[in-house]
Amino acid sequence: MGCCGTRTEYEGDVNKLDFFIANDYKELDGKEAGEGIKRTPAWQATITGEELRRKREEFWCVQKTGHRHIWLYIRQAAEADAETAKAILEMAEIKVEKDTMSVCVDAEGNRYNVPPFMINDPIFPPGGFISKKIIKQEIIKLKGRISSSPNDIEVEVDNTKTGRDLKQIILEKNGIQTDKMRLFFGGKEIRENDSLISCNIEDGMVFQVYYRPKPRTME
Repeated sequence: MGCCGTRTEYEGDVNKLDFFIANDYKELDGKEAGEGIKRTPAWQATITGEELRRKREEFWCVQKTGHRHIWLYIRQAAEADAETAKAILEMAEIKVEKDTMSVCVDAEGNRYNVPPFMINDPIFPPGGFISKKIIKQEIIKLKGRISSSPNDIEVEVDNTKTGRDLKQIILEKNGIQTDKMRLFFGGKEIRENDSLISCNIEDGMVFQVYYRPKPRTME
């Protein structure tokens, strides 16, 4: 995916993490950003919103240690609000150190370092960030990425439909019970009463489907 030009190091030592983001990158002593599980040191750098997006994409691309699927869960959590991030990590059985996702630990004990600039935006970002655009009503085609399946599902739906409607479509296509699944897009949960248009979901986009089947009982 064109991921090159930046060096990263991570060998299980939480202090050994090297990723260039900006010449004047600085974490601010005594100041914090984010809340809950997304609490990190506040930081500053001369970087535009578009440059930060590219750097973040590059960071996720170059991570080679640990398990790829764990990094995907961590990315989804980093891009979510604090409450949703906590839910995603709990569903993936990923623990955190010191109540912040700056250091995540999978079920095998592997540690994953996530620097502050991947979790929170800078304070006083120069140039600001791109605002959300207006989305019109239309029929859209989406892909659903199921947490426990290698295969995506394709759905066609009016973007004024709700999360509840989308769950019903998934039930009809895959047989996953609606009360066993949670839907996420862009790091935020699609709640049952949320319309797809209000979630800024557009044609061709991918949403995540998390579900836990009932545990088998011993006979």
